[in-house]
Amino acid sequence: RNTTGVTEEALKEFSMMFKHFDKDKSGRLNHQEFKSCLRSLGYDLPMVEEGEPDPEFESILDTVDPNRDGHVSLQEYMAFMISRETENVKSSEEIESAFRALSSEGKPYVTKEELYQ
Repeated sequence: RNTTGVTEEALKEFSMMFKHFDKDKSGRLNHQEFKSCLRSLGYDLPMVEEGEPDPEFESILDTVDPNRDGHVSLQEYMAFMISRETENVKSSEEIESAFRALSSEGKPYVTKEELYQ
């Protein structure tokens, strides 16, 4: 992992997907290209008819394209993808502390019963 907390492989995949959907090689994706890119990366975005409201995607655009210029740059896209990948990641100290709290008597493992408590 690098300083972003995301693996190099993930960063390469994000970049490759952006370049794949940047058909005109402009260094930016229009909103439809961006949506297709997210879907190809596994985002479960609902299918909506042209012109119909899409609150889930609009919420994403609020983060990625707040000025609504109609495009998402590579930099904006990468920042969004990194933030999504790391939003639930805790520090190793927090993870170890949680593990110690679950494992009884300092064992190096957690039983199924301990997880369900």
